[in-house]
Amino acid sequence: MKTRITLFLLVLLLLNQGCTVYQKTTISLSEASGKGKVKVISKSGKVFRFYDLKLEDGVYYGLAKNNVLNERGRYKLIEYYVPLTEAQIVGVYPMDPKKSKRRTILAATSPLIIIGSYYLIIIILLALGVISIV
Repeated sequence: MKTRITLFLLVLLLLNQGCTVYQKTTISLSEASGKGKVKVISKSGKVFRFYDLKLEDGVYYGLAKNNVLNERGRYKLIEYYVPLTEAQIVGVYPMDPKKSKRRTILAATSPLIIIGSYYLIIIILLALGVISIV
């Protein structure tokens, strides 16, 4: 029973994590504005991941989030906007929701499949008499 509870908690943690997969084709800043998560690659080769892009007064801003240690010794999630210019950017890649969902499910179920197949092999070996429980 204890094993089942532990396994259930691990599955919940894995499903809660989530994976983000980005499309391979680049789009413009105007197309990506308001569409959700995007990956931006600058001309210097740096990769930036933003939760959203917005246009304000002719300037595009990327919404970034970061955990910061506060004065109480606890982490707090802060949100801030980073200004972007078309001249700095090589490519803008939006999130692919279908592939992201598939990758999350695969990451969450892989340990269960491995553990389940391990127990299945043991049951088969016991049934064939190759191993025995003493």
